[in-house]
Amino acid sequence: MFGLKGGWRRRKPVPSDSMRDNDAAGHCGDSSQAQPPLVDGGDSHRRPSTRLSAPALPASVEVIPTLTAMTTKEHAVALLEWLQGPGGRTGTVLASELMEIHRELCAERNWELKSWSGIGRELRRMLGHGKEYIGRGNDRQRAYRIPPRVAAPVAPAALTRAA
Repeated sequence: MFGLKGGWRRRKPVPSDSMRDNDAAGHCGDSSQAQPPLVDGGDSHRRPSTRLSAPALPASVEVIPTLTAMTTKEHAVALLEWLQGPGGRTGTVLASELMEIHRELCAERNWELKSWSGIGRELRRMLGHGKEYIGRGNDRQRAYRIPPRVAAPVAPAALTRAA
């Protein structure tokens, strides 16, 4: 048995005893209990998948919205806008705090959660600073310097009154 290569596998489908007995009696049983035959193939000794595609939902069923997929740059822009907005945080912020804020922002806005490494990279590129670390005790922690929002310059035409 051990000397034969692949001798333990069935190469051709063999009807089981229960199938032979049912066929001889002229009764195949309930069709919902019938199993698909074995596939005759080189290394295929498993039954084919019997899973069906999901049925179409009736029009009256409400579909739950799925998560919105966005790029890491869009995540970084939204995070920076939130940080610079009212009630946000500016100044030096630890990366661990930003990760938590990003996680909550994604949950609140129903966004797909992205890896922090990509978002942190995009945030660093947008801010134009190199990597900055803060020493706390015996370890260094990554930090970002978030500037306050710069007010949009007011156009001179908006300052004059319309006649």
